[in-house]
Amino acid sequence: MLERAFFRQHEIYHGGLVAFAPEHVEVFNRLEVEQCHRHVFCSSGDFAAAERVCAENPEICDPGRQTVEITVTQTGPMSTRFEARVRP
Repeated sequence: MLERAFFRQHEIYHGGLVAFAPEHVEVFNRLEVEQCHRHVFCSSGDFAAAERVCAENPEICDPGRQTVEITVTQTGPMSTRFEARVRP
């Protein structure tokens, strides 16, 4: 899941299918849990993988953990400004 304007070069893949080997699915599922900020959804209701990630890295699932907010601003046709703010 990518922000459409910033990652426009990936637009050719929109709506397409990409085949993953089972081990790749596990990697992407882990990344989803590690990078989520509020909720994890599962169509089957099986959250074993998310629970395993949280058990292995409890700080990832701590709702009070420190996070970083990145603001991206297009300042000109060929320039972009990035600002990072640490959120408690």
